[in-house]
Amino acid sequence: MKIAAYTASRSNQLESNNLPTTSPDKTKNREIMKNAVKVSLAFLFLQCLLTGCANAQTPDLSTDKAVREVLAKTGDFKSMDNLCIERMKESAKIIIIGNYANDRDCRIDGAFIDSRYLAETDADFSKSSLAALGWKAANRKRREQLAKLWIEKGLLAFYTVLYTKDKDFGGEDFQPPTVSASENGETVVSMWVSFTTRKKEFKHFEYRFAKDGNLLENSTNSNDRNISNQDRPKIEAASNLDLSTDEAVIAELQKMKDAENAALVGEDEAVIAKRRAVRLKAKNVCIERFKESAKVIVIGSFRHDYGCYFAGAFVNSRFYEKTEIELHKNALAAFGWEKANQTEREKLAGFWVEKGLLAFFTVLQTKPKELENFDVRPPRVSTTEKGEIKITLWIQLPSGMEREKGFQQLEYRFAKDGNFMSGTTLDAVIANYKEKI
Repeated sequence: MKIAAYTASRSNQLESNNLPTTSPDKTKNREIMKNAVKVSLAFLFLQCLLTGCANAQTPDLSTDKAVREVLAKTGDFKSMDNLCIERMKESAKIIIIGNYANDRDCRIDGAFIDSRYLAETDADFSKSSLAALGWKAANRKRREQLAKLWIEKGLLAFYTVLYTKDKDFGGEDFQPPTVSASENGETVVSMWVSFTTRKKEFKHFEYRFAKDGNLLENSTNSNDRNISNQDRPKIEAASNLDLSTDEAVIAELQKMKDAENAALVGEDEAVIAKRRAVRLKAKNVCIERFKESAKVIVIGSFRHDYGCYFAGAFVNSRFYEKTEIELHKNALAAFGWEKANQTEREKLAGFWVEKGLLAFFTVLQTKPKELENFDVRPPRVSTTEKGEIKITLWIQLPSGMEREKGFQQLEYRFAKDGNFMSGTTLDAVIANYKEKI
């Protein structure tokens, strides 16, 4: 379609030159020349697309230094020294990018897939990665292997996947990674991982992929293990901490970052010095407060190609990262969960999802024209027979630097006590803008 549009525009341009008309023979010759030009332009344009043009747009990612240089040009990362880079030996098309954050090791931020950078939060992140690994041509058994590979070496690249029971692991419910496929073509991968934040922790993840490779669900099992580690710095905030201004919030985040950096060992001193010198700037921190409760302050991080994305929250002056399972129960408690009846709890859960977890997204209350063929409704909240609260809604993703609009239908579940149970992507839609040529 692009070639047709391109040659048509060139044809119109030639016809608009208003060349003087002489004899019929010369007019005929001119038409022959115009047609020849059309064919030549189409051929050159196609050749450009297949070779030179594509290569000109492909960044050099052959070394970690080159990757850092490409990312540095975007201005989206606070420090190149905080980057973690993992290359998948199974596919040179995928390079995993991670980032250090407060009181924890590296966590995935996104990946270069076929030389294009996608954030972890992009709707087609996993689908694009699996496609690069050969998902489309793979049979059912091979897709099970690819799903497990992508989770272990991609989504959980900076965790330690457990194949045997760790000596600190408590309880009897450990099992090595498992993969299964359902009759409708969905692939389910389950595994335990260990990682270190303020303490040594174990967490169980379950991922569910659709037949086309879309990530449908990522849930965390409630049987987590937290093993105290006295060697880690204690960074919990005092209960009477003053966070009444945005400046005070940023100062506290900086204090936490400084405590983390002070504990760094085993790295090059020059790298450590650079990390310690990094200062948080107000333009890179997104802060949302609630009139319903001053005890909860939502924190986001800003990226130029994405906007703000949820990073965690202060609850009763203690900062919880988005990966800490206790965040949700404590936030709901601060809003009055314990004394609320069932109807009020449904409202509180819906409020926390919309104004907390999705604070930096647009929650759809009406159907946009791009989703006219989809069943889009305002957010819905209900209680299951087991007493679980379920929230279903549609959001519009930040457009960032892409010429497209992304939408997702999400489902969140909370237990009776306010514990977060799961967050599921029910549907994902990418609506491309029409390109003008």
